[in-house]
Amino acid sequence: MLQPRGSTHMIMINSAHTVKLLERCLVMKEDRLMRCGNNEPWGYSIMCAALGLLEVHLTIKTAEQAKAASAERFVNLHYKLLS
Repeated sequence: MLQPRGSTHMIMINSAHTVKLLERCLVMKEDRLMRCGNNEPWGYSIMCAALGLLEVHLTIKTAEQAKAASAERFVNLHYKLLS
């Protein structure tokens, strides 16, 4: 389903909003993990990876930058849970 940049296909029209939504969801998920004590952040890591894949697909970031950002988010959450 790779769409060219500037496509008017419904998937591409809402892509910027999808990125913003995922970023907001990640913040809420992180907050929930911190407050509830549920130390199984696998859903969070999957959401980080999904955001990275979307950013690569939309050429917002390179694959290396997206991997690094995803890993950094996950590691930061891990350190917050340990403290």
